[in-house]
Amino acid sequence: MVIQMIRIFFDGIKYIQMQIEDFLGKLVEIVLDLDMEGIAAYRKLFGRPPRFFKRIRNVGRRLLLGQWRLDNFTGRYLRGLAYHLLRRRKPKGFEGQRIEKPKGKGYLKDLFELNDFSFFDHLQRLHGLHTQTECFTVKDAYKAEIGRVNEAVPTHGRWLEMLGDFGLRKDIGVEDKRVPSQRQYLRLLAMAGTGLDCFFLKKKAECYAYGLMGSPLKIWDRRFFKVYFTSDPQAGPYMKPRYRGVGYTNSSILDSWWSLPDYFTPYNARMNDQVVFPHTFKAFMRSNGKDFAAILSDGGPDSHDNNRLVLDHGKIPIIHARENAVGEVVKTSKGHHFRGEYVPRELWPYLDMFHNGRTMIERRYSLDRDYALTVMPHQGKKWAYFFVGTGEILHLLKGLAAYKIGELGLIRSSSAFRRVYSY
Repeated sequence: MVIQMIRIFFDGIKYIQMQIEDFLGKLVEIVLDLDMEGIAAYRKLFGRPPRFFKRIRNVGRRLLLGQWRLDNFTGRYLRGLAYHLLRRRKPKGFEGQRIEKPKGKGYLKDLFELNDFSFFDHLQRLHGLHTQTECFTVKDAYKAEIGRVNEAVPTHGRWLEMLGDFGLRKDIGVEDKRVPSQRQYLRLLAMAGTGLDCFFLKKKAECYAYGLMGSPLKIWDRRFFKVYFTSDPQAGPYMKPRYRGVGYTNSSILDSWWSLPDYFTPYNARMNDQVVFPHTFKAFMRSNGKDFAAILSDGGPDSHDNNRLVLDHGKIPIIHARENAVGEVVKTSKGHHFRGEYVPRELWPYLDMFHNGRTMIERRYSLDRDYALTVMPHQGKKWAYFFVGTGEILHLLKGLAAYKIGELGLIRSSSAFRRVYSY
């Protein structure tokens, strides 16, 4: 009995040692035929038969391309760090269910009936503002502004004219209120802006509670938006091949599950990524942005200082490297570059998959263009914060409304929860 226990103990040590060598980057190229002899050799080496996806039958007899590790051979993700970062969990109540194509597009009124805006009533009381029963309150004005962004109306003047439609006011929940003048409307919005960050945190916490957010992988990027007023002294020039003009940039950090915003802040468009990224990352870490493992970015902030900054905070920097970067640069099979000295070797075989995660933020920014969030109808950094924050809050409200009606596919749909207008 004692001899058998000793044998089991040493077999366990040998097995653990093999696993550690496999997981910590001892790369061994092994090619096995998918025949009886190959399966028998695999079973003898690992003590279990190989597990394959059904699609592996469509592959030839051998798996040679990109076969760096045995988990590539079996066609399964490594149930370690890469699996932890790339796995996409489903919200509470949707576990084990397939995300089906939405049956409808939802209605504008769902955004306001399924989300609580009572925060702005408390904010108005804090400011000591008293309004008559038939007049817009701070809550009414902000709900109307959410409606304007959702309906992609670029100017306030045009939007206030459209609010003359009783059906539109009823969808927003202000059917019994008199439409204010543009000056009164902007005054109420300025008051709502004083509590915008708190309202954003409130809705973000609700998304975390429902399981819509909470991914260990965060994604950073910037988005440029112009201002109507070229004389804005706080704005700066932005000179990129695709976007040019004077304005600001939204430096945001998104949760990788549903591309919902975790943090945002506007910057002068003159500032480059090398400066904006560390400021944004430090501010995010000072807030409640600590429960994640890695941050993904394009090559804009690529530098040794920014990579070390992320590492110093105990996170993994998966930052694209420039093609002319020097040092230990990993080039993937699809031609993408990463700095191998900062990315754990365990993640190297999956860097192309992480690169595909960048498309999430590009799709999100395409929604912003659909919402007319590329031109700001105000001037000044204060209004830039309000403009950016309202757009990010709209994404949270859409995510919550889609979750509550059971149609998760509407979260990334630009046509969801909208009325049909011709401008």
